[in-house]
Amino acid sequence: SGSWVGPSGVTKIKVEAWGGGGGGGAGSASDFAPGGGGGGYGQEIATVTPGNTLTVTVGSVGTAGTYSCGNGNSGGTTSVTGMGSPASISAIGGGGGLGCRSNNCDGNGAGGTSSATINITGQAGECGYATGHSNGGGAGNGGQGGVPGRNGSGVYVRASGIAPGGGGSGSYGAWGTPVGSGDGATGRVVIYY
Repeated sequence: SGSWVGPSGVTKIKVEAWGGGGGGGAGSASDFAPGGGGGGYGQEIATVTPGNTLTVTVGSVGTAGTYSCGNGNSGGTTSVTGMGSPASISAIGGGGGLGCRSNNCDGNGAGGTSSATINITGQAGECGYATGHSNGGGAGNGGQGGVPGRNGSGVYVRASGIAPGGGGSGSYGAWGTPVGSGDGATGRVVIYY
């Protein structure tokens, strides 16, 4: 996050924005929890005035739910304001996965969207009950969701989303062993001129 000052002679820019990824839900020793959603992606061509300052806010990480059964947190919204037309662009972060869904295939973190002319919605987090593990959702045109792996005991382990904007994995408790869920990834802004 910060600011960007329009260089001399520059009157038009292209902005890309990704929202932050949602955190995965936390399970228990016997319950699945779904992954967090990927952040939305937006791309916009905007007019600017040389010397004007744009305010840039990069969407924060959606933190994972805490063991046991905690809900994941939504990723932060990314925005650029102070442009001419349009005046701003925003990309919404992915939703957090809900904790302890047991045999219910719901509570997946929703994918984020954007306000831009080119808008790609992030993928929703996966349902652990249906797949045996809970991948996070990929960001729109961006980072991959967290894909949990297995440790030497064959138990799934947490995985955070990949920047920009990937959702964190949900958790799966197997054989009485708690497994943590993953954080989403931070958003991003790229300005071309």
